[in-house]
Amino acid sequence: MNIRQNIDSHGYTQLGLLFSLIFGGIVFYFCWLVVPFYYYYYDLEGLMQAQANKAQVLTDKEIRKNILKHIDKIGVPIDREDDLRIYRSHNKIEISLAYSEVLYVDLGEDRVYDLHVFDFYPHAEGDL
Repeated sequence: MNIRQNIDSHGYTQLGLLFSLIFGGIVFYFCWLVVPFYYYYYDLEGLMQAQANKAQVLTDKEIRKNILKHIDKIGVPIDREDDLRIYRSHNKIEISLAYSEVLYVDLGEDRVYDLHVFDFYPHAEGDL
């Protein structure tokens, strides 16, 4: 029994290998598109927590300015600046935001297909 017969008898054909490579490439491509969504979410949540920790010396206006500047820098899609909520109570501060990222495929000529909408809710709390 030679090597070729051994490979064919186990179902590993060239066509099967081709389909496996194509499928693996598609999965890798979509992972490549989705991973930045989560990276920016955790980055934004970390910044919000840092701002909440410094809230004793920062005003709400300064916190909002710092976070919105970062949001603009990384390109997180928010509808309105008022979506960024800063709430202070007696000895706590809460910072939150709700936004969505859309995974889509653009096939050109006005053929854009939305595949999935990812909803994110970064949130941070701190003591005053």
